[in-house]
Amino acid sequence: MTPKQNIDELRKFYPFVEKNVVMGMGKSGKFYSADLDGLESYILTKSGSVLIVDGDREIIVQSYPKLEAPEIVNDIPLLNEKFIAEYKIDGYNVRLLYLKSLAHFVALQRGGFICAQTTTILREAYGKQFINFFSKYPNIVLDMEVIGKKSLNATNYEFNEKNWGFGNIGYFIFDAFNMNETDELGKWYDNDFLNGLKEMDLSVIPQIGIYNEGNLLAEKMAEIDPHFDGVVLKSLNQRGREHIYKLRWEYFVNKFQDKIKVKDKSGEKSEKDEQVILSHFFQGYSQPELGLNEGISAAELKKFEEYTDELDVVVKTDKANIKNKVGEITDELMKILVSKGNFDEDMQNKLLKGIKNRLGGFVGRGMSKEDRENKKGEI
Repeated sequence: MTPKQNIDELRKFYPFVEKNVVMGMGKSGKFYSADLDGLESYILTKSGSVLIVDGDREIIVQSYPKLEAPEIVNDIPLLNEKFIAEYKIDGYNVRLLYLKSLAHFVALQRGGFICAQTTTILREAYGKQFINFFSKYPNIVLDMEVIGKKSLNATNYEFNEKNWGFGNIGYFIFDAFNMNETDELGKWYDNDFLNGLKEMDLSVIPQIGIYNEGNLLAEKMAEIDPHFDGVVLKSLNQRGREHIYKLRWEYFVNKFQDKIKVKDKSGEKSEKDEQVILSHFFQGYSQPELGLNEGISAAELKKFEEYTDELDVVVKTDKANIKNKVGEITDELMKILVSKGNFDEDMQNKLLKGIKNRLGGFVGRGMSKEDRENKKGEI
């Protein structure tokens, strides 16, 4: 297929532009989708703004803003206006949008990658509800946190299933804005619009209340279950990319320290720092607080997808070479990861182990039960 866009022309306006990639859609994998395979798309900015060729039109989907913390003094956040406080769910950020040329919706990850796995599982589980929404609002992008055992972030899935009924896959919509056919930022929709989505059988982020006094908010936060990441604050009267803040438990010096150490079944912290780093790295965006300055690029991710296709062939046809292939991929990923962050030796060792575990899971899914038993401990 001949590209409709010239990347050199785009680079005049977007210096960091690169051809986008569909994540998690190796042709041997279960998330392969022909409609995604032919999609022409470009990541325009490091923050994750995306251009997609949608039939005879081109649309631009703005990135979701990076959230900062409000000023905190003596463990009390300083609030200078009325804010809606929402639970900060521990999942992963997705922008869901409708493409006329596909007559279906697709999922973009935080860094802008098209995510085949998330697209597929949301189509299977909630396709009817989302298509109903997009039939009325085809130009609105839904921002959501995706959770569940079969999602890309299975953290706290038992808690989420018990409290929300989300087992394998679930989501919470927390914002909505228009996509455009120009680079002008689209309209953001207010709290009344988001609450109205519940009437369309869509899941909306639970709200805690409205606050303009930090001490009252801190008192309420003390009651929040530690499986949440804290709270998100949004201006009651000014909807848009500005006036959105986050308050994580870690931002407080004395308060809420016990909430950081929530335990799961194995007695470990529910999500370790190295897991957060790897999750954000593979979604294509940074986590400066943990030393990750930027995520994997689209070109690097495409190469990784090619590596996993090769690994799948090795798993099925040359099992004696699995360890060597995993080692080759691990070395390449570590070179990229270390080049994009500042990690001490201890964290590098943890990241190395985390990459091996990810690849080990990939190998395991491609093997028969008998093969898995024979290969235990070798990778």
